[in-house]
Amino acid sequence: KVLAYESWMRSRGVTWNDAVSTTDIGVVAGYGCVASRTIKKGVEIFRVPRNACLGATSQVADTGDEVTTDSQLHLANLVLDERAKGEASEWAPMLNMLEYNAPCPWLWPEAQRQAYLKGTELEPVVKLKLERLEQEWRSLEKGGKGGNKGKRGGKKNAGTECSHSRELYLEACAMVLSHVNPWF
Repeated sequence: KVLAYESWMRSRGVTWNDAVSTTDIGVVAGYGCVASRTIKKGVEIFRVPRNACLGATSQVADTGDEVTTDSQLHLANLVLDERAKGEASEWAPMLNMLEYNAPCPWLWPEAQRQAYLKGTELEPVVKLKLERLEQEWRSLEKGGKGGNKGKRGGKKNAGTECSHSRELYLEACAMVLSHVNPWF
């Protein structure tokens, strides 16, 4: 799995410091990059071309349409579309490395959410996130447009319905949020 991922990264022009390795040992969950020795300040650790970043070359990424929507909408749909292709996806080696069960509060059962969040600063934040996700899902369900003006992966979705379940969409949003810095 790691060898296929590293081969895929090299094919996209990704380079990394030889002190860094991808492993599932000593990381919190799934796979991560760890240093096997001290790396001096100022030394380049990674160089990642844009074509190695899922969604970075799409029309939505280039136009900045994401500003008015949750940042996970576009990437979550791209992940779901590419995952549906299985090993035929050009992104399969990368997607196979990702942990898909990110424990974000909007995936918790309502009773658990209330037990942990009631009265905290996170309670209104998660409530707003749930409302936004529901609005996005309803919009996707009604025509595949969501907040991204009909573009998924740079292609028009002329009135087609989203082919993914609500649960898969919410899980994909959680996975994207747990792996991607949403503040572009």
